[in-house]
Amino acid sequence: MMGLRNHDLDLEKIEPNGSTLVNERTHLDGLTRALEDAFTAIRSVGPDRIDLVTVTKERICLQPADLDDGERIAHALGCDLPLDHRMLVPGHTLWTGTRHGLEIQVRSALRRPIGEEA
Repeated sequence: MMGLRNHDLDLEKIEPNGSTLVNERTHLDGLTRALEDAFTAIRSVGPDRIDLVTVTKERICLQPADLDDGERIAHALGCDLPLDHRMLVPGHTLWTGTRHGLEIQVRSALRRPIGEEA
């Protein structure tokens, strides 16, 4: 697949098994819908800010190029539920939320919980 900067996914040009063309307006399966939402989310925060994208039929997970930027990206996408992974090396926070019925996850640098001193 080409990079996201200069590529728009045109589903009408994809021929599954060499048969009829897929028309995105008449048939959106779960994975196609999730891919479209992933492209929309990436475009909304800026493709240069995202390093890795994982997509399933029910979930989109984004890893920023700079984990310190992860919390800002998460909040921009409406992800406001943090899960701190302190026992992993390096530790990180996974921000979650929902968008168009899909779970969205954004990885970020480990946050400092409220009440913890610097």
